Amino acid sequence: MESLTDVAGPLGLLVLALVDATSMGTLVIPVILLVVGEGGARRVASRTLLYLAVIGLFYLLLGIALLAGLLPLIESFGHLLAAPQVMAVLAVLGVLLVIWSFRLDPKSVAKRGGDPEASTRTWTRRARRASGHPWLLVGLALAAGLIEAASMIPYLA
Repeated sequence: MESLTDVAGPLGLLVLALVDATSMGTLVIPVILLVVGEGGARRVASRTLLYLAVIGLFYLLLGIALLAGLLPLIESFGHLLAAPQVMAVLAVLGVLLVIWSFRLDPKSVAKRGGDPEASTRTWTRRARRASGHPWLLVGLALAAGLIEAASMIPYLA
């Protein structure tokens, strides 16, 4: 199989980087920090840059770990994923995740009498609370990075 740079060239890699930059941890949370931050422009900017530095360092260390041995370890278990039983379980899990995604849709939540904006308010509240304390901001960045790292496991396998 050809690599992305062989097929699409550097432009393909740039497009992939832009798509990856639209994640919750690298785009949404920093924007929330900029919008809800308190204490003046310098403080808001410095706290947002702290958040971005921590999540950037997290991704750097994750990349080094993957290159240093985590990927070969994952590849050594690749034959297990090819077993028909495992593939059937993964297919069922995939279908269940698609069904669950429709339950999380804001329109579906509103039809059931729930509050479709509750998640947005929760993240905004967390970001506002974290922006007041550097260590909470570091924790928020690490939590966002861990969630995103967990969501990339299927792409690594």
